[in-house]
Amino acid sequence: AFYQTGFKQMVLHDVQFNTPLVPADREDVRIHTVINQSTQPATFVIASLQQGWIEHITGKAAAIETSAPEIDLDSLKQRIHTEMMLPDMNEYNQSTVFSFGPRWHSIRHCFLHGNELLLEIAIGDEFVNECHELLLHPALLDNALTTIPLIYASMNHKPTGKDTAGFFLPFSYERIFIYKPLPARIFSHVKSLQVIEENSEFIQFDIVIVDPGGNVVVQVDKYTLKRTHLNKINKKK
Repeated sequence: AFYQTGFKQMVLHDVQFNTPLVPADREDVRIHTVINQSTQPATFVIASLQQGWIEHITGKAAAIETSAPEIDLDSLKQRIHTEMMLPDMNEYNQSTVFSFGPRWHSIRHCFLHGNELLLEIAIGDEFVNECHELLLHPALLDNALTTIPLIYASMNHKPTGKDTAGFFLPFSYERIFIYKPLPARIFSHVKSLQVIEENSEFIQFDIVIVDPGGNVVVQVDKYTLKRTHLNKINKKK
């Protein structure tokens, strides 16, 4: 959408996740992104062809003219300083319905304080060149949107592959401001906007992603997650 519209900076808003895309291993799925610039703001749909077209994501897009904000990264590091143990990704792949490749092994440090999380993320050296080709590297962005440590710290609970209470999946974004491409090393400041409880069905976060100099590259307002139960997700082999 960024390149198609020609916007130098962009805000995506009212982004809604409608239907999960769950292909089987090595299954090819045809996906289209349809952008309608005849409306103001422009609208977009991401859909796949599976015995008919299925809409997965819908939203709106517009240009932004304001300069990217900056944050005091050093002050943030001083305030959010309790380091947490990083998960073993191989063990995580074996024990959950998800499976992540080597590009996702990029979270270097994870710090927690109250309702705030600070992540240091750096993609592996063998994948750095991909950051020059992709505006928002999917593995970097995915890890920058990590909320699991906050969720389970709030509920004093550790996720397992046999978790029957369910887990949370993306439901919507109110706004995503895209100022610059994601560099190979970033910091992500995640802040929960509510008390997270065992029976919470929806939870919301604000997330700011910055480069090592504190320049904001992506800002996410009201990232909403919805509880999903394991029996509603099939991991295809």
